[in-house]
Amino acid sequence: MNIIFLDIDGVLNYQKYFKEQKTSRVNYSKFLDYKNYLTKVLIQLLDIDQNKLYLLKEIINNTNSKVVISSSWRNLKIYPLIEDYLIKMGIPIIGTTPYIDSKRGLEIKTYLKENLVDNYIIIDDDIFPDFDEELLSHMIHTSFFDEGINDDNVYEAIYRLKKFS
Repeated sequence: MNIIFLDIDGVLNYQKYFKEQKTSRVNYSKFLDYKNYLTKVLIQLLDIDQNKLYLLKEIINNTNSKVVISSSWRNLKIYPLIEDYLIKMGIPIIGTTPYIDSKRGLEIKTYLKENLVDNYIIIDDDIFPDFDEELLSHMIHTSFFDEGINDDNVYEAIYRLKKFS
């Protein structure tokens, strides 16, 4: 099974996106459908760039991958809503890494040890101090300051996941 260990900040959103969102907030109070209103508010609160979701889905669709959330977002009280939203958007989330005192490398290694994984990549904007050569060789490094995940990252991810499948 191909796994994508997914961070969210710096992958599905980025600094410029946050700035753009602050200037283009939509007043959703005009919607009469309460469920539609809540969905739109949730999307806005999540600060997830829809274009970045499409890039992630391109990787998933071309490699038959599943997603494991490694982002610190998994520890938020609203994470179940975030997970539900991502699944509804077509992201096949199968779990999260365990929380081990903010040691992302150890969290990923623990998940790999406890689950059957044929191949994996890590999509993250941070390189954590406990990432060793093995984890770094699976890393797709994005940038929070530039644009999050981009076309080059997508091509690299697809190449790496297909190379070892």
